[in-house]
Amino acid sequence: MKIHTVVFIGIFCFGLLENVFAEQIKSGTFIVANSSQDIIVTCIEKNAGYTHKLYLDNNNTFLFESSEIGKEINLGKFPVKTQLIFRLDVEGGYSYYSGGPDKNPDKIPHVAIEINNDNSWTFGFEDLYGGGDNDYNDCVFSVKGGVIGLPYDDPYVSDNADNSKFYIPDAPTLTVTTSGVNVTLSWTSVPSATGYTLFYAPYPDASSIGQIDMGTQTSLSFDASGLAFYVAFQAYNSSGSSGYSNVGLLTININTSNTIPTSFTMNWLAGKTLYDVWFGSGDDSYDEACVGKISFGADGSATYVGLKNSSDGDQLSYHVDSTGELYFGNDPTDINKIVCGSTAQYIKTHYYENGKFDNVDLYFYNENEAMAYANSLTASIPPCANQL
Repeated sequence: MKIHTVVFIGIFCFGLLENVFAEQIKSGTFIVANSSQDIIVTCIEKNAGYTHKLYLDNNNTFLFESSEIGKEINLGKFPVKTQLIFRLDVEGGYSYYSGGPDKNPDKIPHVAIEINNDNSWTFGFEDLYGGGDNDYNDCVFSVKGGVIGLPYDDPYVSDNADNSKFYIPDAPTLTVTTSGVNVTLSWTSVPSATGYTLFYAPYPDASSIGQIDMGTQTSLSFDASGLAFYVAFQAYNSSGSSGYSNVGLLTININTSNTIPTSFTMNWLAGKTLYDVWFGSGDDSYDEACVGKISFGADGSATYVGLKNSSDGDQLSYHVDSTGELYFGNDPTDINKIVCGSTAQYIKTHYYENGKFDNVDLYFYNENEAMAYANSLTASIPPCANQL
């Protein structure tokens, strides 16, 4: 059994917030809602003749001048509930602040904020004492990441407010445990989360991503025989979803819990999917690597799907004779016999046509391993000479 766990920082996107106002919020302020997200500030627009400098007032960090359109600053991460205050210094004039108007020299609002379609926030300043034309576009900036915008006097801004469920939860931590082919996924309970979402994608190409709402449960156990997939989780509440947890990559070979058979039986084959690899007659040549997927039903029927240099076949019957040799259809002279050289990856067989040795077939348990072997195959697979 092979278990691999890798970690990456997932792409994070806010859902629409229930407490977002559609119009501008005068004297708006920004509250950190997720401590795992970087806060990014960008200089967007300037519509005034003065020179301005923008600071993060919390730590008096200079960000940029208002003329540096397009410049972007990563402020890093902050604890949840941190109120971010931005300060605009006007050349030869005053300083004006986001948030409540009390810090402004004229005691009136000098900033307005609003949410954008991509869930970033725009905040614009009025740079004249007394409010000027109150268009709040003399200097315009944007902020994105783990923040939400609120009126400065909203109850949620209060340090004493019980507002934990309002904040976007942090990402959970995923743990993977295995026992044979059984896998248990468990993830940490996150404060303020009201549920969790499982994301899964096929290995190795992650060609599609599925998701399942897990509700409030924090573990899941299942039989992962023959599966190969990525898995990760997000926590969510009414304000949005967290970033991704660490991502688990699982590849589990069904044969790891089985003894390598010395002969076929109907009971052993029933319900299994095997991947037949051979070198010889294919769709386009007599000398090429071929792969076919064979799904064995419990009723003695099998379905064949060509995967490499082999056409799909109809559903057909399969049988095992008294000596443990496998054949398809009604011709017991075309058989596969298990011989020496089987491994944890595949069963090695000699294929006999009309009672005569034709070539070697390897029946893999895992599609990825079968395809990888076939792609490297340039000549016939050597038979077991003492069993011909």
